[in-house]
Amino acid sequence: ALTPDHVEWMTQLPPLARDGRLLVVHADTSAYLELGSSLEEVGSATAAMLSHGSAATVDELLAIVSDRMRLAEPDAVDALLGAFGGELVVHGHTPIASVLGVDPREVREPLLYADGRVMNVDHCLFAGGPGFVTRLDSGPGSGARPAAEH
Repeated sequence: ALTPDHVEWMTQLPPLARDGRLLVVHADTSAYLELGSSLEEVGSATAAMLSHGSAATVDELLAIVSDRMRLAEPDAVDALLGAFGGELVVHGHTPIASVLGVDPREVREPLLYADGRVMNVDHCLFAGGPGFVTRLDSGPGSGARPAAEH
């Protein structure tokens, strides 16, 4: 049911966004760097892959945005923030319940980790988590606690 209008709409969406000190990404990975070294380069590469890429190229893109659990490494966080800017990476994709090994119904706030430089906001709603809302403009003070406190 994917139409050309859907593809056109998707190609206009930025794969990454920076708002002041926040770098917002889908997945907790530095694999975005495989697409470019600036927000503009990654956006252009993603749009081209979606618009004109083969099935194999789109699969390659999906592998990048589906990668997970790579931002616990300080070097990966440094590389991502160094290339795209910001001070705090905000991501979803990897359910907090899976990271902490808890029932999704116990997840009620973001998970702050990597020395306070990464915030996971995946509340695992699809598996029964209650969900939560957090003010991203507040950054680490938004109710998230470091992983060690959970």
